Amino acid sequence: NTDIIPAVILNTKKALPVNKSFYFLPHKLEMHFLEPIEVAKYTNAEELKDKTFAVMTAHYQSKGYQTEKE
Repeated sequence: NTDIIPAVILNTKKALPVNKSFYFLPHKLEMHFLEPIEVAKYTNAEELKDKTFAVMTAHYQSKGYQTEKE
């Protein structure tokens, strides 16, 4: 099994405003690659998905951003 490397792209809302379709504003985006997650440690896909999203959400929030659910 190959490990998963989660990635988070920051500042997309500034570059692609929600209220404007097919509109792109020049803005610096940041792409952060996080620590690999060992696939072999998980017995089913749902657990692995939940872990991956939790790691990505925690990183996103640590940078001062809020998620859609908040």
